Amino acid sequence: MFRCASTALRFIEGVRASRSSSSLPRRLRRRAFLLNIEEVGWRCAKGFLVSTDLIRFEAMHARAEIIARGQVQRVGYRDEGERAARDLELTGYVQNVKPYDVRIVCEGERSALDSFVERIRITTYPIEVKDLAIRFEHATGEFEYFEIKRGDMAEELGERLDLARTDMTKMIGKQDAMLGKMDVMIEKQDLMITKQEETITVIKEEGEKTRSGVHPIFLLPACQSPILY
Repeated sequence: MFRCASTALRFIEGVRASRSSSSLPRRLRRRAFLLNIEEVGWRCAKGFLVSTDLIRFEAMHARAEIIARGQVQRVGYRDEGERAARDLELTGYVQNVKPYDVRIVCEGERSALDSFVERIRITTYPIEVKDLAIRFEHATGEFEYFEIKRGDMAEELGERLDLARTDMTKMIGKQDAMLGKMDVMIEKQDLMITKQEETITVIKEEGEKTRSGVHPIFLLPACQSPILY
């Protein structure tokens, strides 16, 4: 059984070009004779299996080799790439390339690769992708999953520390923004309290004026009747 689509296609093209040619080894001529490569589905020829599904795989799948340039190292860019690749069911790997770039090799459906390229064009702090050099090729099917290829321990530890510092800086910035909003809210509350106090003062003054302008006879308790002479 072919291990990848490219190998199957190379064999099929060779069979098509040399089905009756004596230039092929006898073993391959025998397989070419027994194998109907135009048939859809699986066919067995002396224990040799091939499937047109591999041809469909080659047509639907592709391989992308990407070099990302910009602020992409020591900022968590590889983690973002891995997350996007897994969401889109791509296989391959991502790794840092000295001095400052990131290399991504991935395989999958062409539409998924296009979506992946858009997702890794990140310009949100602290990541800033300035350029993506992309080359598409035929898929090989060599990868089982997507992974991050790590560097040595010192490099990875330094990157994690830098990423932690960046995250802390972002958190401090958010806290400062929240404190600024709280200051604005407190100022508004102080203004409202001042207005309330002014309103209460006005009400008291109006009450005093009202009481001072009423004849004392009208201020007697309700149970007492005034004595008129």
